[in-house]
Amino acid sequence: MIQLAKRGMTGTFFVMTVVLGKPKWMSIRDIRRLADAGMTIGSHTWDHHAVSDLSGKACKVQLDQSRETLRKASGQSVEHFAYPYGVVSDKAYRHLSKAGYKTAFQLEAKRLDSSAPLYTLRRTLAVSTWSGAKLLQHLKRHHP
Repeated sequence: MIQLAKRGMTGTFFVMTVVLGKPKWMSIRDIRRLADAGMTIGSHTWDHHAVSDLSGKACKVQLDQSRETLRKASGQSVEHFAYPYGVVSDKAYRHLSKAGYKTAFQLEAKRLDSSAPLYTLRRTLAVSTWSGAKLLQHLKRHHP
């Protein structure tokens, strides 16, 4: 985050909330620092549970509870979601919408679903050791 801020850049951090505050994981304070630095906070479920089989109480925990936890921690309206494992399910679109998410991101190798393009956006996992040139090379190759 410090390197992004030094360069006048921002990023989106998709956070799994079950580990917040555990040793060697992000804390609530870390979430607030990211948000205060202009970063966007998104949800990655409560415990990295695939959304393809969510219903009832599991939806509330994985989607609603994680979103609310991150909203309180960041002070932001949490509107973005990243699918665990990049696994998209058209069954999840209704649940994501009901929970208040405006967008959801899958992994870059998959195609947009024309019936729900905002819930099938593509994302790139950037490796922390990549140089700027390496990142641009990757983006050109995977996002022509």
